[in-house]
Amino acid sequence: MKKHLQAVYNIAVWIACALAVALYPFRLVRKLFARRVVSLWVGTPIITMATNSRAERLLGVNAKSLVFTTFYITDAFDYNLSRFTAIPLLGRLVPLLVFVWACITVGRLHFYCSRGRLPSRGAFTFDFRELYVYRWVGIDVFLGAYGADVRNQQTARAMGYPNPCTDCDAPG
Repeated sequence: MKKHLQAVYNIAVWIACALAVALYPFRLVRKLFARRVVSLWVGTPIITMATNSRAERLLGVNAKSLVFTTFYITDAFDYNLSRFTAIPLLGRLVPLLVFVWACITVGRLHFYCSRGRLPSRGAFTFDFRELYVYRWVGIDVFLGAYGADVRNQQTARAMGYPNPCTDCDAPG
């Protein structure tokens, strides 16, 4: 049963990717009328995400932070979708809906190296379909490191590709 549900979810991810690409004309229209760059900080709900989003707003960017869960340290995020992700079936679809919404409305995305918006098949990695769609629709992607991403080079490379040491030309 679990394998069947995973296969169905994998098809849903492909549908979300196709939908995001198909809705590209709406993205172009939105870009024509947008006054400021829209930036979205997503990922692990650490306190610096909300702070970085506020700092980017001070630079004149329409920046927001979005999380699916919160830690006890802070809940100072612009969009907290934990209420929706707690609903059994809807909770699995929320990341797909956010992904499609971001592909239409966002000019740049900020992630931590631990994961993207779409659930990945392994720990501490991205679903590459997500990154390909961002490239196709012209979204700039910025990756940052935080505690779980900072490891020694051997451990980082063992995580697979990409990893914190992928483009490190001067280790140490």
